[in-house]
Amino acid sequence: MKKRRLRWLKVTVAVLVSVGLVKTLLVTSCFIPSAGMENSLYQGEGVLVNKWSYGLRLPLQAWWGYHRIGASRVEKGDIVVFNSPMPREEHTAVERRPLYISRCIGSAGDTLMLNKDLIQVEGPVFSPDAKDLYVYPADQEERLLALLDTLGIQGNLLAGYTEDGSYIRSFSYYESYLISQKVGKSLPMVPLNERHPEKAYPFVVPAKGQVVKVYPWNVTLLCNTIRLHEHRQATIKGDTLYHPEKAYPFVVPAKGQVVKVYPWNVTLLCNTIRLHEHRQATIKGDTLYVEGSPVGHYCFSKDYYWVASNDPVNLRDSRLFGFVPEDHLIGKAWRVWYPVRLERFWQRVQ
Repeated sequence: MKKRRLRWLKVTVAVLVSVGLVKTLLVTSCFIPSAGMENSLYQGEGVLVNKWSYGLRLPLQAWWGYHRIGASRVEKGDIVVFNSPMPREEHTAVERRPLYISRCIGSAGDTLMLNKDLIQVEGPVFSPDAKDLYVYPADQEERLLALLDTLGIQGNLLAGYTEDGSYIRSFSYYESYLISQKVGKSLPMVPLNERHPEKAYPFVVPAKGQVVKVYPWNVTLLCNTIRLHEHRQATIKGDTLYHPEKAYPFVVPAKGQVVKVYPWNVTLLCNTIRLHEHRQATIKGDTLYVEGSPVGHYCFSKDYYWVASNDPVNLRDSRLFGFVPEDHLIGKAWRVWYPVRLERFWQRVQ
């Protein structure tokens, strides 16, 4: 009897050690905490994370510092898992901080064109599942919910209301296409930015090099074309097509790179230097002070990344916490393992 118990004890210990080694050295698992990455990943899903995608980060950084075996850069468009870089976590060891997941849109050394809200206003769209806000009449709510259930569209929670009582939800371009193909114009659902009455208008089909005039009736079509196929940010206010804010160049710091300080990036650089470079930094006016001395440039000691969510309603990305340091990276989201549904199980994350 004692031998049997001892044998089971050995088996149990061996299994626990094996699981611990796999989780520490190969893959780990995390659950999606919010709806920010829909429709790539849904809230509550469990995903496996490949710890070797960017090199294995050795544990116990507090003991011997940050080291990574087989280090490599994150590719733009990758969905990455990392420890929280939030300021409130600065006194917690990096490995013990909460896990975040988001899509990399800027690698170390890149220059991104961002507006004052830190939203990218120029450049390619890395996520085909990125969402926009759409408006529809309140009396169509039950019909739309039934339609979403029929089409298998999940997680599109109510985002708000307009002044006239219409409902707002976020949908990807593909989701809005599926809905329109199913019901046509009988369910009027339009982008939040603009709503036009039914009427026939002349639309010019653009040619290369052709100048197309903007009218109230073509502004939405031109806006979507510019965003999706010209790879430039465009929005609408009233009947005017425009860049919502003036864009400024933001350099994503690379190790050893000297980044110039400007009024538009001074706050972001100051927070990065203080939280992740672990040096004293303050701002007076538009001037950055490091260790009490004014600086016009700063040389960074780490690689950093800029990440963005799919859904504009959810803010859990670099707009909130700034650059993600390389030592916070855990790995690349690999495959969905939970819940076990035929259409999602073991699907590759992309």
